[in-house]
Amino acid sequence: RGVYEAAAAGDAAAQQIVDDVGTELARSLRSVVLAYDVDSVVLGGGVTRAGDRYLAPIIAEWRRQQATSALARAVLRPEILRIADPTRNLGAWGAAA
Repeated sequence: RGVYEAAAAGDAAAQQIVDDVGTELARSLRSVVLAYDVDSVVLGGGVTRAGDRYLAPIIAEWRRQQATSALARAVLRPEILRIADPTRNLGAWGAAA
């Protein structure tokens, strides 16, 4: 979370880290969406408390991919991204499922 706060405060190195991590995460999520044809992607963990600062680079990468691919335009829809309630223990819920 500290990196996201530093980026929000104008730290260029922290912003580069946020952008790089978001780009790689977007690419990984693209693989999941394409492989499983999901309707929703729920992201969890403490880092998601950064909210829009966490989602922005993911969405930006998906938009870049949409610009050159009809398939990406069809399946990489930012509205399918959701941040889980940070007060819920998703690991326990997943283990119970």
